[in-house]
Amino acid sequence: GHEVSIVNTKDLDEAIETTNAGAPDFVHLHYDVYAHIMQHITCKNKAVTSHFPYLEHPEKRIGYEWIFSDFKLLAGSEGVKIIALSHPIKEAFVNEGTRSDSVYVLPCGINHELFKLSSTPALANKSIYLAKIEPRKRQFMLQRPDLNIDFAGPISDDRFDHRHKNYLGILSKQEVYERLTNYANLILFSDGEGHARVCIEGLAAGLGLVVTEQAAANLDLDKPFIDIIPDSKINDLEFIKQIVEKNRETSVAMRQEIRQYCVDEFGWDSIISKYESIIKGEAN
Repeated sequence: GHEVSIVNTKDLDEAIETTNAGAPDFVHLHYDVYAHIMQHITCKNKAVTSHFPYLEHPEKRIGYEWIFSDFKLLAGSEGVKIIALSHPIKEAFVNEGTRSDSVYVLPCGINHELFKLSSTPALANKSIYLAKIEPRKRQFMLQRPDLNIDFAGPISDDRFDHRHKNYLGILSKQEVYERLTNYANLILFSDGEGHARVCIEGLAAGLGLVVTEQAAANLDLDKPFIDIIPDSKINDLEFIKQIVEKNRETSVAMRQEIRQYCVDEFGWDSIISKYESIIKGEAN
Protein backbone atom coordinates (compact mmCIF):
# COMPACT_ATOMS: atom_id res chain seq x y z
CA GLY A 1 0.00 0.00 0.00
CA HIS A 2 3.04 2.29 -0.22
CA GLU A 3 4.65 3.82 -3.29
CA VAL A 4 8.41 3.79 -2.79
CA SER A 5 11.11 5.35 -4.96
CA ILE A 6 14.85 4.71 -4.47
CA VAL A 7 17.34 7.38 -5.52
CA ASN A 8 20.84 5.92 -5.82
CA THR A 9 23.43 8.18 -7.43
CA LYS A 10 26.76 9.80 -6.56
CA ASP A 11 25.61 12.97 -8.36
CA LEU A 12 24.20 14.90 -5.41
CA ASP A 13 22.58 17.59 -7.55
CA GLU A 14 20.76 14.83 -9.41
CA ALA A 15 19.77 13.19 -6.10
CA ILE A 16 18.27 16.45 -4.82
CA GLU A 17 16.52 17.22 -8.10
CA THR A 18 15.09 13.72 -8.51
CA THR A 19 13.90 13.52 -4.91
CA ASN A 20 12.23 16.91 -4.94
CA ALA A 21 10.62 16.26 -8.33
CA GLY A 22 8.84 13.24 -6.88
CA ALA A 23 7.17 15.39 -4.20
CA PRO A 24 7.37 12.58 -1.60
CA ASP A 25 5.53 12.54 1.72
CA PHE A 26 8.61 11.18 3.49
CA VAL A 27 12.34 11.04 2.65
CA HIS A 28 14.79 8.71 4.43
CA LEU A 29 18.53 9.07 3.79
CA HIS A 30 20.69 6.01 4.50
CA TYR A 31 24.16 7.37 3.70
CA ASP A 32 25.47 9.67 6.40
CA VAL A 33 28.26 11.15 4.24
CA TYR A 34 25.53 12.80 2.16
CA ALA A 35 23.54 14.05 5.15
CA HIS A 36 24.21 17.67 4.23
CA ILE A 37 21.96 17.42 1.17
CA MET A 38 18.91 17.05 3.42
CA GLN A 39 18.79 20.82 3.86
CA HIS A 40 18.01 21.02 0.12
CA ILE A 41 15.23 18.41 0.22
CA THR A 42 11.92 20.26 0.24
CA CYS A 43 9.89 17.47 1.86
CA LYS A 44 8.89 18.50 5.40
CA ASN A 45 9.01 14.98 6.87
CA LYS A 46 12.52 13.52 6.71
CA ALA A 47 14.79 11.03 8.45
CA VAL A 48 18.48 10.07 8.42
CA THR A 49 20.16 6.79 9.37
CA SER A 50 23.86 6.07 9.81
CA HIS A 51 25.14 2.54 9.17
CA PHE A 52 28.62 3.28 10.52
CA PRO A 53 29.53 0.16 12.56
CA TYR A 54 31.23 1.90 15.49
CA LEU A 55 28.63 4.50 16.51
CA GLU A 56 28.25 3.03 20.00
CA HIS A 57 32.03 2.58 20.53
CA PRO A 58 33.70 5.96 21.23
CA GLU A 59 37.19 4.48 21.17
CA LYS A 60 36.68 3.30 17.57
CA ARG A 61 35.09 6.44 16.11
CA ILE A 62 38.39 8.08 15.14
CA GLY A 63 37.72 10.52 12.31
CA TYR A 64 33.97 9.98 12.49
CA GLU A 65 32.99 12.17 15.43
CA TRP A 66 31.41 14.67 13.02
CA ILE A 67 28.40 12.42 12.51
CA PHE A 68 27.04 13.30 15.94
CA SER A 69 27.29 17.06 15.46
CA ASP A 70 25.92 16.91 11.90
CA PHE A 71 22.99 14.68 12.85
CA LYS A 72 22.30 16.79 15.95
CA LEU A 73 21.92 19.85 13.73
CA LEU A 74 19.60 17.96 11.39
CA ALA A 75 17.52 16.68 14.29
CA GLY A 76 17.12 20.27 15.42
CA SER A 77 15.42 21.13 12.14
CA GLU A 78 11.66 20.93 11.90
CA GLY A 79 10.42 17.54 10.67
CA VAL A 80 13.80 15.73 10.72
CA LYS A 81 14.18 12.47 12.67
CA ILE A 82 17.21 10.30 13.38
CA ILE A 83 16.38 6.62 12.95
CA ALA A 84 18.92 4.44 14.76
CA LEU A 85 19.44 0.75 14.05
CA SER A 86 19.47 -0.21 17.74
CA HIS A 87 18.83 1.14 21.24
CA PRO A 88 22.58 1.38 22.07
CA ILE A 89 23.04 3.55 18.96
CA LYS A 90 20.17 5.78 20.07
CA GLU A 91 21.85 6.06 23.47
CA ALA A 92 25.10 7.07 21.77
CA PHE A 93 23.36 9.96 19.98
CA VAL A 94 21.63 11.05 23.18
CA ASN A 95 24.91 10.88 25.12
CA GLU A 96 26.46 13.17 22.48
CA GLY A 97 23.76 15.78 23.04
CA THR A 98 20.93 14.88 20.67
CA ARG A 99 17.44 15.22 22.13
CA SER A 100 16.01 11.79 22.97
CA ASP A 101 12.66 12.58 21.34
CA SER A 102 14.44 13.20 18.02
CA VAL A 103 15.92 9.69 17.85
CA TYR A 104 13.84 6.63 16.97
CA VAL A 105 14.87 2.94 16.84
CA LEU A 106 14.12 0.67 13.90
CA PRO A 107 15.95 -2.66 13.30
CA CYS A 108 16.60 -3.99 9.83
CA GLY A 109 13.76 -6.01 8.31
CA ILE A 110 13.56 -8.92 5.90
CA ASN A 111 11.26 -10.69 3.48
CA HIS A 112 11.62 -14.15 5.01
CA GLU A 113 9.61 -15.76 2.20
CA LEU A 114 12.56 -15.32 -0.18
CA PHE A 115 14.63 -17.79 1.86
CA LYS A 116 14.31 -21.52 1.42
CA LEU A 117 13.79 -23.37 4.69
CA SER A 118 14.70 -27.05 4.99
CA SER A 119 13.69 -28.99 8.09
CA THR A 120 16.97 -30.91 8.00
CA PRO A 121 20.06 -29.06 6.73
CA ALA A 122 22.19 -30.90 4.18
CA LEU A 123 25.34 -29.69 5.99
CA ALA A 124 24.25 -30.19 9.59
CA ASN A 125 27.85 -30.40 10.79
CA LYS A 126 28.87 -27.12 9.14
CA SER A 127 28.61 -23.38 9.74
CA ILE A 128 28.72 -20.53 7.25
CA TYR A 129 30.32 -17.12 7.57
CA LEU A 130 28.56 -14.97 4.95
CA ALA A 131 30.00 -11.45 4.75
CA LYS A 132 32.55 -9.26 3.05
CA ILE A 133 35.90 -10.66 4.14
CA GLU A 134 37.62 -7.72 5.82
CA PRO A 135 39.67 -6.93 8.94
CA ARG A 136 36.61 -5.71 10.91
CA LYS A 137 34.94 -9.12 10.52
CA ARG A 138 38.06 -11.17 11.34
CA GLN A 139 37.32 -14.21 9.17
CA PHE A 140 41.02 -15.04 9.00
CA MET A 141 40.94 -16.04 12.68
CA LEU A 142 38.40 -18.79 12.02
CA GLN A 143 39.76 -20.45 8.88
CA ARG A 144 41.06 -23.44 10.83
CA PRO A 145 39.74 -26.63 9.15
CA ASP A 146 38.55 -28.33 12.35
CA LEU A 147 36.08 -25.48 12.99
CA ASN A 148 34.15 -26.67 9.93
CA ILE A 149 33.16 -23.19 8.73
CA ASP A 150 32.57 -22.25 5.08
CA PHE A 151 33.22 -18.65 4.05
CA ALA A 152 31.53 -16.61 1.33
CA GLY A 153 31.97 -12.99 0.27
CA PRO A 154 34.33 -10.62 -1.55
CA ILE A 155 37.85 -10.50 -0.09
CA SER A 156 39.42 -7.31 1.31
CA ASP A 157 41.82 -8.89 3.80
CA ASP A 158 45.19 -10.31 2.74
CA ARG A 159 45.32 -12.51 5.84
CA PHE A 160 42.47 -14.66 4.53
CA ASP A 161 43.51 -17.64 2.37
CA HIS A 162 41.33 -17.49 -0.75
CA ARG A 163 42.83 -20.78 -2.00
CA HIS A 164 41.45 -22.80 0.89
CA LYS A 165 38.65 -25.23 0.08
CA ASN A 166 36.43 -23.64 2.73
CA TYR A 167 36.18 -20.44 0.66
CA LEU A 168 33.07 -20.55 -1.54
CA GLY A 169 33.65 -17.31 -3.42
CA ILE A 170 30.91 -14.70 -3.82
CA LEU A 171 27.34 -16.00 -3.67
CA SER A 172 24.59 -14.32 -5.68
CA LYS A 173 21.41 -13.23 -3.89
CA GLN A 174 19.58 -16.20 -5.38
CA GLU A 175 22.29 -18.58 -4.19
CA VAL A 176 21.97 -17.13 -0.69
CA TYR A 177 18.19 -17.60 -0.77
CA GLU A 178 18.59 -21.22 -1.86
CA ARG A 179 21.76 -22.43 -0.14
CA LEU A 180 21.88 -20.70 3.24
CA THR A 181 19.44 -23.18 4.76
CA ASN A 182 21.89 -26.03 4.02
CA TYR A 183 23.95 -24.99 7.05
CA ALA A 184 23.34 -25.50 10.77
CA ASN A 185 24.29 -22.00 11.87
CA LEU A 186 25.79 -18.68 10.86
CA ILE A 187 28.90 -17.00 12.28
CA LEU A 188 29.58 -13.27 12.60
CA PHE A 189 32.82 -12.30 14.31
CA SER A 190 32.76 -8.52 13.77
CA ASP A 191 34.37 -6.07 16.17
CA GLY A 192 31.61 -3.59 15.38
CA GLU A 193 28.15 -3.59 13.75
CA GLY A 194 25.07 -1.39 13.62
CA HIS A 195 22.47 -4.07 13.06
CA ALA A 196 23.89 -6.90 10.97
CA ARG A 197 21.29 -7.81 8.36
CA VAL A 198 23.12 -11.08 7.64
CA CYS A 199 22.05 -12.31 11.09
CA ILE A 200 18.38 -12.03 10.22
CA GLU A 201 19.07 -13.64 6.84
CA GLY A 202 20.45 -16.60 8.76
CA LEU A 203 17.40 -16.68 11.03
CA ALA A 204 15.08 -16.53 8.02
CA ALA A 205 16.80 -19.63 6.63
CA GLY A 206 16.46 -21.46 9.98
CA LEU A 207 20.06 -21.07 11.13
CA GLY A 208 21.25 -20.49 14.67
CA LEU A 209 23.73 -17.69 15.35
CA VAL A 210 27.16 -17.50 16.95
CA VAL A 211 28.23 -13.87 17.13
CA THR A 212 30.53 -11.52 18.98
CA GLU A 213 29.21 -9.08 21.58
CA GLN A 214 29.47 -6.24 19.05
CA ALA A 215 27.36 -8.11 16.48
CA ALA A 216 24.42 -8.94 18.75
CA ALA A 217 22.26 -5.83 18.27
CA ASN A 218 18.49 -6.43 18.52
CA LEU A 219 18.91 -10.17 19.18
CA ASP A 220 17.16 -11.96 22.05
CA LEU A 221 20.13 -13.46 23.86
CA ASP A 222 17.85 -15.74 25.90
CA LYS A 223 17.08 -17.78 22.79
CA PRO A 224 18.89 -21.15 22.91
CA PHE A 225 19.89 -20.87 19.25
CA ILE A 226 21.80 -17.59 19.75
CA ASP A 227 25.25 -17.74 21.36
CA ILE A 228 27.65 -14.89 22.13
CA ILE A 229 31.43 -15.14 22.08
CA PRO A 230 32.58 -12.75 24.84
CA ASP A 231 35.52 -10.44 24.19
CA SER A 232 37.51 -12.29 26.84
CA LYS A 233 37.33 -15.48 24.72
CA ILE A 234 37.89 -13.93 21.31
CA ASN A 235 41.25 -15.68 20.81
CA ASP A 236 40.30 -18.98 22.47
CA LEU A 237 39.65 -21.16 19.43
CA GLU A 238 38.94 -24.26 21.50
CA PHE A 239 36.22 -22.41 23.41
CA ILE A 240 34.82 -21.03 20.15
CA LYS A 241 34.79 -24.52 18.63
CA GLN A 242 32.78 -25.87 21.58
CA ILE A 243 30.22 -23.05 21.33
CA VAL A 244 29.86 -23.40 17.55
CA GLU A 245 29.36 -27.17 17.77
CA LYS A 246 26.86 -26.87 20.64
CA ASN A 247 24.95 -24.22 18.74
CA ARG A 248 24.78 -26.44 15.64
CA GLU A 249 23.28 -29.27 17.63
CA THR A 250 20.71 -27.00 19.27
CA SER A 251 19.80 -25.11 16.11
CA VAL A 252 19.32 -28.10 13.81
CA ALA A 253 16.47 -29.25 16.06
CA MET A 254 14.79 -25.81 16.10
CA ARG A 255 14.50 -24.76 12.45
CA GLN A 256 10.84 -23.76 12.53
CA GLU A 257 11.21 -21.94 15.87
CA ILE A 258 14.16 -19.98 14.51
CA ARG A 259 12.24 -18.98 11.39
CA GLN A 260 9.20 -17.93 13.44
CA TYR A 261 11.36 -15.79 15.73
CA CYS A 262 12.67 -14.03 12.62
CA VAL A 263 9.15 -13.45 11.29
CA ASP A 264 7.87 -12.11 14.62
CA GLU A 265 10.76 -9.73 15.25
CA PHE A 266 12.13 -8.78 11.84
CA GLY A 267 9.50 -9.74 9.25
CA TRP A 268 8.14 -6.92 7.10
CA ASP A 269 4.75 -6.85 8.83
CA SER A 270 6.42 -6.06 12.14
CA ILE A 271 9.02 -3.65 10.78
CA ILE A 272 6.67 -1.67 8.52
CA SER A 273 4.21 -1.26 11.38
CA LYS A 274 7.01 0.23 13.52
CA TYR A 275 8.21 2.36 10.59
CA GLU A 276 4.74 3.85 10.05
CA SER A 277 4.55 4.75 13.74
CA ILE A 278 7.91 6.50 13.52
CA ILE A 279 6.94 8.43 10.39
CA LYS A 280 3.77 9.60 12.12
CA GLY A 281 5.69 10.50 15.29
CA GLU A 282 3.75 8.03 17.40
CA ALA A 283 6.65 5.93 18.74
CA ASN A 284 10.38 6.06 19.53
